[in-house]
Amino acid sequence: MSKTMTTRRDFIKTTAQTAGVLGVAGACGSCAWFNKNEVQVEARPDATEVALSFEKYPKLKEPNGVVHVEARDGDLRLIVLRRPDGQVVALSMVCTHWGCDVDWDAKQACFDCPCHGSRFDTAGKVLEGPADEPLPVYPVTETADGIIVRFKPQA
Repeated sequence: MSKTMTTRRDFIKTTAQTAGVLGVAGACGSCAWFNKNEVQVEARPDATEVALSFEKYPKLKEPNGVVHVEARDGDLRLIVLRRPDGQVVALSMVCTHWGCDVDWDAKQACFDCPCHGSRFDTAGKVLEGPADEPLPVYPVTETADGIIVRFKPQA
């Protein structure tokens, strides 16, 4: 046999390796796809902020109340939370590790990433990895009628 000819064993081995690589890549890549929090608010694509009225989103008046916001055609996904101490915060809901959606864990008082276990405090700071970058924080203003979230992250 010539060296350029592929044996049946080599073909099967290469095919199995390729399938394994594609399977792992597909499984890891789909973490973010299958872990999307339900979005309650979709802002216009050109919006620079969103107003969340207490009438429409009464959860934001209660401690641990959460609203998920999507803006810029899905490129910006935020989680707005009224912390147990009453302060309102808005953070990116996209984990800085692999892009899965974090969600608020009221019992532990932190944001958890269900894909790989990263945890963040209400200022976006990493409490537990594998993520090593904080969640971006977005400015909020509370009015008598609700919450205004601006789509430019704080410095």
